[in-house]
Amino acid sequence: MLAKLIMWWMQRFWHPQSDGELTSTEIKVILKDAGVRDIFISDTKYMIPRLADIIEFLKINIFKFRQYVPDRFDCDNYSFSLMGMSTNVLSGYAIGIIWVNTGRGSKHALNFFIEKDKQITYIEPQTNKIFRDKNYRPYFVVI
Repeated sequence: MLAKLIMWWMQRFWHPQSDGELTSTEIKVILKDAGVRDIFISDTKYMIPRLADIIEFLKINIFKFRQYVPDRFDCDNYSFSLMGMSTNVLSGYAIGIIWVNTGRGSKHALNFFIEKDKQITYIEPQTNKIFRDKNYRPYFVVI
């Protein structure tokens, strides 16, 4: 019931704006320049989300309250959940799932979006933290 209420509110009263548009070719260049080897892009055009709209969107991220369970609901599950929610609320925006080498000897799945400066910005779906990290080495993306 809460999810339906949130979706109704978002669709009725919140109208995210775009900071422009990117083609799948432009996104592929941005990702390859960042070192991503494996890229799956499903559409030909994407809108660039505004940071303010991403912050607003993350206010309804109910998945950050879900308990972490190794191998059952871990980093990839958090990123899938947030991606699913963004597909409903921010359909058509350059938001996806990204796997990275953290620079600390581990791999991690999280979300990302591409800002108007054409840089990758990460979203940690477990905490809603928005950041850039030069130590992260992305290697796989689904958008």
